[in-house]
Amino acid sequence: MNAIDSDTIDSGRQPPVPWRLSGALADLERAGESEFVRDLIDAFLQDTAARLESMRKAAAATDFEALATSSHALRGSTLLVNADRLAELCCEIQRHAAGRKHRDYLAMVDQLDLVLRETREAMTSHAAALSRNAVR
Repeated sequence: MNAIDSDTIDSGRQPPVPWRLSGALADLERAGESEFVRDLIDAFLQDTAARLESMRKAAAATDFEALATSSHALRGSTLLVNADRLAELCCEIQRHAAGRKHRDYLAMVDQLDLVLRETREAMTSHAAALSRNAVR
């Protein structure tokens, strides 16, 4: 178990869901902008995969500055699409990297990758449902 998991267990909190549709995106869907929401989800997932790879390289090199910068940028994106668990993990990585604290950043990035997979599943499922509804 890594530090992120034990923090969640120790505090008695349940981790936030990987992703839920924000009110703003739901409003766009109701306004007939489902295609825009699907495109936004696709762009987020593509961008996040690239950012995650940058974070993995920074973690392997113990490049605190690059890791803090990448985590900060990814956190901003996750907040825009309401991916709370990803945002929480990015914040944790950013906080430790900015403080130049030695942690197992590769394990933290692996945890981020795992939550990204869960988030991707939730987002693609939602996008597929939008596509099915658009055909009707």
